[in-house]
Amino acid sequence: MTWVLVGPRRGRATSQEERRLAERHVAGMLTFDRRPCGPATMDDVDIAAFAIDYLPRAVGAGALAGDSRTLHQQMAALRFADARRGVPTHVGLLAFGRHPQQFVPGAYLQFVRFDGTSRADRVLDSAEIRGPLREQLIRIDALLAAHVRRPRAPGSGLRYQERPDYPWEAIREVVVNALMHRTYEMSHGPVMLRWHTDRVEVSSPGGLFGQVTPDNFEHVNDYRNPAIAEVLKVLGYVERFGSGIARIKAALAANGNPPASFHFDPTFVQVTLHAVSRHIDAATKGRREPGDEPAMLEPGSGDDLEPVLPEDGPESGRTG
Repeated sequence: MTWVLVGPRRGRATSQEERRLAERHVAGMLTFDRRPCGPATMDDVDIAAFAIDYLPRAVGAGALAGDSRTLHQQMAALRFADARRGVPTHVGLLAFGRHPQQFVPGAYLQFVRFDGTSRADRVLDSAEIRGPLREQLIRIDALLAAHVRRPRAPGSGLRYQERPDYPWEAIREVVVNALMHRTYEMSHGPVMLRWHTDRVEVSSPGGLFGQVTPDNFEHVNDYRNPAIAEVLKVLGYVERFGSGIARIKAALAANGNPPASFHFDPTFVQVTLHAVSRHIDAATKGRREPGDEPAMLEPGSGDDLEPVLPEDGPESGRTG
């Protein structure tokens, strides 16, 4: 219970007043992603990956040419290291760490595909995607491409057209959102990607943050991990901050999927994407293409699904 001064008297704080007090308390503090990770050393960071994969994208070629600072100093300037302590920050480890889960245990994605609509159904495939964020995102691209089915549906005349059960870009937006907005500090749990026959669920540790509420989440932005968000933007996984939900809705609608469902809990957020309907209307005269049936796999055989990338490829825009 928290008590506050209300004018000349003392009274019990409302939930809104408690929230404001907490926000004032942390206002002067660094966010978790920007804080130094004391147990780690700079040897725990792949500095070559920073120099090759990130630095040229984050800083213009002209600025780099005239920069005489060491790579460690450049990492500190971009908030990936604490120059005074000589250690990496949490975002430095998450983005370029050799073994980031050694210091942030929950920083990975757990994937499970079920042969049915329940978590009690047979597991067709599963995977843990670990490593630094930039490597996780590459593996996630391949995972999603392998599991999105593209059966042919009747089109105009005698032509058939591919119609995926989910738009690849919508699932990717949701997963990138989860990696960006989850709490890394208060939980050792991973981001969960559960793939059922009728839906895909993505849940991430930590509730809504800051000014975001269940009523305004589509229009208001706040960042628990602003440094991680910047990394994802520089690497091309975030197109415009604040546009992710709109792009998810647009991609689902264009593919014929029902709207996404959002569940907000104080300890986690879950987004559910529902599969496109496979009911054949009268115009198709009951025709069904062979590829319309779900693929059957044995546990751990996710590679049996032939990867099919979307036409726009992995470079398409991401969330914010």
